Amino acid sequence: MYSSATVFDSIQFRGVMLQSSEQMRPVGERNYVPAVSGVASTDARVTIRQNGQVVYQSSVPAGHFTITDYSPASYGGNLHVTVQESDGSTNEFIVPFASVPILERKGGVKYSVSAGRYLEDSWDGAHHNVAQAELVYGLSDFTTFYGGTQVTNDYRAAALGIGLNLGQFGALSSGVKYARYDTRHEGTRSGRALVMDYAKGVTSTNTRFSFSLQQQLDKNYLNFKDAIAFDRPADQEKNRVGASIVQGLPDSLGALNADMVYQRFRSGRDIRSLSVGYTGTYKGINYGLYFRRYQDTGRERSAMASAERGRNSSEVMFTVGIPLSRKGENSLRAGYTISHNNDGMVDQSVRLDGDAYDKRLSWGVQQGYGTHGTANYGGVNAVYRGGFGEMNAAFSYARHNHSTVSYGMTGAVTASEYGVVFSHPLSESNAMVVAPDAEGIRVLNGVNVHTDEDGLAVVPGLSAYRNNTIRLDSRS
Repeated sequence: MYSSATVFDSIQFRGVMLQSSEQMRPVGERNYVPAVSGVASTDARVTIRQNGQVVYQSSVPAGHFTITDYSPASYGGNLHVTVQESDGSTNEFIVPFASVPILERKGGVKYSVSAGRYLEDSWDGAHHNVAQAELVYGLSDFTTFYGGTQVTNDYRAAALGIGLNLGQFGALSSGVKYARYDTRHEGTRSGRALVMDYAKGVTSTNTRFSFSLQQQLDKNYLNFKDAIAFDRPADQEKNRVGASIVQGLPDSLGALNADMVYQRFRSGRDIRSLSVGYTGTYKGINYGLYFRRYQDTGRERSAMASAERGRNSSEVMFTVGIPLSRKGENSLRAGYTISHNNDGMVDQSVRLDGDAYDKRLSWGVQQGYGTHGTANYGGVNAVYRGGFGEMNAAFSYARHNHSTVSYGMTGAVTASEYGVVFSHPLSESNAMVVAPDAEGIRVLNGVNVHTDEDGLAVVPGLSAYRNNTIRLDSRS
């Protein structure tokens, strides 16, 4: 599991953890998250990581995708997105993330306590047992206190900070981290770092701006991961700056957004990432224009070898999605994407998606063409949601006569005092319907969910810590 990342960077460990849950709060009080948008050339798997923790992973069809249903691991930290294509190729990019500072309502408490064994042990085989505690408390409607500690046998860290509601001037949180750690060859070291987050929204212009900073105050400050790896030749981050601005346009003309992140490492290596986009909707037609620029300079040394990582990349992309079905009918939608990068490569693709049989069947067809050797690529995919599980199949092909066929079935088995039920895959919150002697009754909360011969059905996808209404179709 992963520790909380509210105060410290998240770490992976095996142990126990007790923490407050954001899902227990009203929906309107949960975290803001930026949309993650991109283009998959084939049926692909998208993984979003923040501070090393996987916060989202799912399969997407070929074409443009936008993901908003993920939960961030912290209020700050870049989102590292990996698109794993079915032909084995990967595409990685960074979505800078700077959200609302750490403010809590008056009397509000957020906490996390964890202890266990660190799962990314140091290169020399040493094992580290780690304990971490974090607390955020709303002192008043305008002031929030936060603090925490992180302890192992050779690393100790503490953090204290405050969040302020500055009214018309926005919201600010600022704090100091202190770390003291033992090294194998250079004795004990210690250092401090300044952390700051700022956010402001201007209602009159529909503008939102956010800024985040982590700056070393002493050259010897290291976070937990870097300190554990101190005795091996690994690059270590010194400073990190992120900024984001979202500008809504009048008359439903869409929105402009720009995101920037800058990182500097001890070796002198710099990473700069810039993303600018425009999105809009007109009579159900969605469109977007994006520009991304990524620069990685300097030399990064790994534990295995030294390698030049200096590289620059840029891309311009346009996407459009057009609904072809009428309201109330089975959905049918067409999409087109074109992109151009700094290597002169042009990629174009068209896609047709739809569903049938009361959304029990979803399907998609995609065809693309790219220059510079990418040639033709495309594929088809389908998912059928049966009464007791889901079946999926896909075929894709790409350059160099590479083709892939995949198929599978997913579902769940639930045993209770009422009997055993086969169902669609379970989610975090589920419910069992018990309707004795009522076989074949349709449950309106799901797609193709019916009671079995014992009058039982499992309904996944419910809201945790909320009252859920489950409806049965009496006409069935």
